[in-house]
Amino acid sequence: MKPNVSSQKLNESADSQFRNKLEAIYLEIDAHQAELTRREQNKAGTSTAAHFRGWASKIILDTGEYWPLDDFQIAFLDDFFAGYSECWLVVPEGSGKTTLTAGLALHHIQHTPYGFVPVAASSRDQAEILFRQAEGLVKHSPIIRDKFIVQEGYRRIKCPETGGRIQIFAADERT
Repeated sequence: MKPNVSSQKLNESADSQFRNKLEAIYLEIDAHQAELTRREQNKAGTSTAAHFRGWASKIILDTGEYWPLDDFQIAFLDDFFAGYSECWLVVPEGSGKTTLTAGLALHHIQHTPYGFVPVAASSRDQAEILFRQAEGLVKHSPIIRDKFIVQEGYRRIKCPETGGRIQIFAADERT
């Protein structure tokens, strides 16, 4: 027996409702997993501004100097690790925003199981700025050099110990 049009619409509606419920469940599971990861990190003490400051103090910059965090970076880190959903970093060019962001990305994938940091930009050149900064931090800092694998051709940095990675994406791969 062939279903009539009204029963087909009913089935499509039920399928749509099911998909919407399933999507909501997946979002809830993702949020729950993120909360569990945050709690694990807090227990381990790795998801705090103080931990990051200690970690960063052992990182060597391209100048050959250890990384001294500026006051504005510390204030930003306090908000970031406090869990605010948005943290704005509005300071002049050359203030160390890229270095801080690259350091946060490395710290995240080193201390978060399967941590993933996608870095997106409108062009490849723009996206590579943060990648090169993170790569430089790894290459200049003996304390973390063996913790990461820099895969230049893939524009990726991996942390085998945690399964974490930083991946560069450009909106236009040809640029």
